[in-house]
Amino acid sequence: MFLVKLYRAYRKRAAKKEFCRNAILGERANIQHTAHCMSQGGRDRIVIGEHCEIKGGIYCYRNGRIQIGKHFYCGGFTYIHAAQSIAIGDCVILSNYVRIMDNNSHPTDPEKRWDMSVAGAEQEDGSRSPLWDCSL
Repeated sequence: MFLVKLYRAYRKRAAKKEFCRNAILGERANIQHTAHCMSQGGRDRIVIGEHCEIKGGIYCYRNGRIQIGKHFYCGGFTYIHAAQSIAIGDCVILSNYVRIMDNNSHPTDPEKRWDMSVAGAEQEDGSRSPLWDCSL
């Protein structure tokens, strides 16, 4: 039990450092040991208000921005991914296992999605076999 407490204290400290390196934190932000934060565009791309508790992950890609208001709660295994912009207001609670994304991360055209779903070596006729085709 002592080792678990020691690990959680270490991880909480590391998570807090990770958030301070990648985001602007408001006063009394409570970063838990399960939290993660990554910003590819700089520290000012993620702004978190005061009196927030975060147990999940916040990820901001190149041109993305994340703005979080005061008194925010982010549950465990909840992830926020911004490629453009996400704004969350004051007094918001996100439960566990929530995903918020501002992009599809895949094509919306059905033909292009089909092209993404095929795999395997190219066949003699130039076609590709679907993942579920086990006859090869």
